[in-house]
Amino acid sequence: MRADAVVLLVEDNIIFSLDAEDMLRRLGVAAVVTCDQAKAAIDVIDSQAIDFAVLDINLGTETSLPVAEHLRAARIPFVFVSDFDDPAVVPPEFGDVPVLAKPYTMEGLGRIFSL
Repeated sequence: MRADAVVLLVEDNIIFSLDAEDMLRRLGVAAVVTCDQAKAAIDVIDSQAIDFAVLDINLGTETSLPVAEHLRAARIPFVFVSDFDDPAVVPPEFGDVPVLAKPYTMEGLGRIFSL
C-alpha cells in the first residue's frame, strides 16, 4: 500500500473501528475515513479519492453490500470483514473478494494489502 493511501473503513462497532484504524495507520496508511452506515460510505466514495476499503459485511440493521457494489463500479479494491466464519455470508458476485474473519490481526490485514 502506498504511503499516501486513503482507506475507507466501514464498520459499525466502535471497538473494531478504533482497532482497525490503528492497524491501518501502523501499516503506513496516510488517512482512514470511517463510516458506520452504507449511505455515508457511498457519499465518501462519491466525494473523495479512496484507494482501498475495508467493509464489515454486517452493519447492524443493514449490510455493506451496496457499498461493495459502488466500490466495484468505481474499480476501488476492497476486502470484507465478518464476525461469521462462513463464506456463505458473501454473495456469489463477490466470491473473488477476500474475507477476513473478526477479530483480525495487523498481520492478516497486511497480507491483504500485499496481494
